Amino acid sequence: MTYRELVPVGPLGRRLRKALVAGALLATTCAASRLVRDPAWDGWWDAFNWSQLLLCAPALFFFGVALWQLVCLVIEYLCQQGKGKTGNLSSEPSLEEQRTLRFCLRESLRICSFYVTTCVIGDIPMAVNYFAVVRGWPLHWWWSSAVAVCLFVMAAVRWALDRAYDIAR
Repeated sequence: MTYRELVPVGPLGRRLRKALVAGALLATTCAASRLVRDPAWDGWWDAFNWSQLLLCAPALFFFGVALWQLVCLVIEYLCQQGKGKTGNLSSEPSLEEQRTLRFCLRESLRICSFYVTTCVIGDIPMAVNYFAVVRGWPLHWWWSSAVAVCLFVMAAVRWALDRAYDIAR
């Protein structure tokens, strides 16, 4: 089999790229979280440092996105096999163009920027909490509450950006 025969195209290819990019960002985020860990506090769940806390919600977000994209990939593959035909690909680039390495890299970079933008916007509640603690403002969330708010914001931002991208296409 050649490379061009192995590369999935259409919605399956997009799902696979989204899952792979989310998996790579998950690995990077988890590695970065471990690199900034303070060894003096290992084993204490309530004693994270701020840089590790800012990476906690994105790591959970990337885990959820990678898992969701893989589940959707399997479902779409099974549906496509059951129907035996592909859907309407009129708004998609040509099948030959989708199999090029340049297209895959450009699409993966777009997906990566989409995910990173989502995480940066989603970490705003954690950054507000950090500045409140540093400046001595009366606002203070427990770290697990801030992580939960960040995850909710990331999910909402991802949904909104994904809808905006689909409408623009």
